[in-house]
Order: sequence, then C-alpha cells, then structure tokens
Amino acid sequence: MHGWRATMEDSHAAVPDLDSTTSFFSLYDILIIGPLSDFAGPTSGCTTCVAIMRNDQLIVANAGDSRCVISRNCSLFC
Repeated sequence: MHGWRATMEDSHAAVPDLDSTTSFFSLYDILIIGPLSDFAGPTSGCTTCVAIMRNDQLIVANAGDSRCVISRNCSLFC
C-alpha cells in the first residue's frame, strides 16, 4: 500500500560514537506485505540508506530505491 498507513514501518539507527573515530547512521523503509505480513523482520522488504563517517571521510550506501541527499546550509552536494 502506497501513501498513508495506519502504522509507521520506518526505522532508524544513530550511533554517533561507534568508536573514537567512527559514526554510523541509517534509515530503513520497511514494507510488510503479502505472505510475509505476519513476519515483523526487515527482510520482509526493505530499502535503506546508510552513512558512515570515519575521521574526515563520509561513506554512503543504499539498497533498494532509497537515495541519500547531502546538504549543508541549504546547498545541495552531489
């Protein structure tokens, strides 16, 4: 079902101090439909964006149709 839903199926993780030089951030858009609708795990269908910051590097990855947009002071970075 697209659009409004009675329950929120999104989730996120934020670990700003994974270790002394690393931060981890992720957003999961979980879709639970069909024969898997009774299964509450993220393997039911999921898209995600993940960002890892380590020292002065930023690593971004996505799975599914999720995309990451980076901006600073309302300016878009591509």
